[in-house]
Amino acid sequence: MNCAHCHRASGDASHTGLFLDYDQKNLYHIGVMKEPVSAGGLNYDIVPGNPARSIFVYRMNSAEPNITMPELGRSLIHREGVALITEWIKSMKH
Repeated sequence: MNCAHCHRASGDASHTGLFLDYDQKNLYHIGVMKEPVSAGGLNYDIVPGNPARSIFVYRMNSAEPNITMPELGRSLIHREGVALITEWIKSMKH
């Protein structure tokens, strides 16, 4: 919900190819082994089984303005949200 308002085909982040609509089924479009537009040295949005190599976790776990996602309305790291996404990525098969 915090991401999909921009990360959808008609959203402000549509140029990234990362589409996080609720009903998105295409694993590539939700970031699995998808190269990000801005990565901070990481190669993929989501690396199944490896949250430490996933840009999702890196950006959610930062409060730096040029790194953080979502970028608006946020000055704190949502630890529970980061933990949830970390566990989800860990549970993915390699």
